[in-house]
Amino acid sequence: MSMRRGLLAAAEALRSTTRRMAIELACHTRPHVDRSGFRLVALSNDVDWQRFVARIDEVIATIDLYDKRRLAVIRSRVRSFVLVSDGGDHFDRDLRAIVLNERSVVLRTLADLTLLVVHEATHAMIHARGVRGSWATQERVERLCVAEEARFARRMPDGDALAVQAIAKLDRKWWTEDKVAEREEALFRALRIPHWVLRVRRFGRRAPGPNRDLSVSDHVVANHVAIAKRATR
Repeated sequence: MSMRRGLLAAAEALRSTTRRMAIELACHTRPHVDRSGFRLVALSNDVDWQRFVARIDEVIATIDLYDKRRLAVIRSRVRSFVLVSDGGDHFDRDLRAIVLNERSVVLRTLADLTLLVVHEATHAMIHARGVRGSWATQERVERLCVAEEARFARRMPDGDALAVQAIAKLDRKWWTEDKVAEREEALFRALRIPHWVLRVRRFGRRAPGPNRDLSVSDHVVANHVAIAKRATR
């Protein structure tokens, strides 16, 4: 069992390092611009660069309009926005970057895209408070991020309806291991990471670890909620 755990840990480390290095290299070689305290980077060859910049400008302006203190907190936790052609929207903790799928940027309404950024920025805040991802706590963390979406949504026009839509998303359970793996493999393909790394990634999917002291996790998450509420009040 210990050997299997070691192999799984090694595969997970390779996956994480490969993804981080691929994105980091692309961030230094692809077009980028600094806007409102963030670096914007496009990793897609066919992206409408001006559209991407304009949409992120709109999102930042919207958060600034309705919750200036939240924007200040986001600036302290998020360094950049990275646009990819495929794979799921997520916060990359190694790069402190919000990674956005091109479809999200192009097709979502301004309100939906803003709430997505609020959601991913909440992941950044939770990570900064010391909560590390595990399958045991993933649903709890996602529910907190959605709750922050709903709280911000209520400040916007038609906010109650937007908050209801945000909470309804929880039925989709996008945080399961299989769904996370599908999105990450799509991202790997978009970044042209070699196929053998994908095979290692499949082998290295995180197996359920020993039960954590969830009371500690609950305490840290609850602490984050209190801090977030004070910061954005």
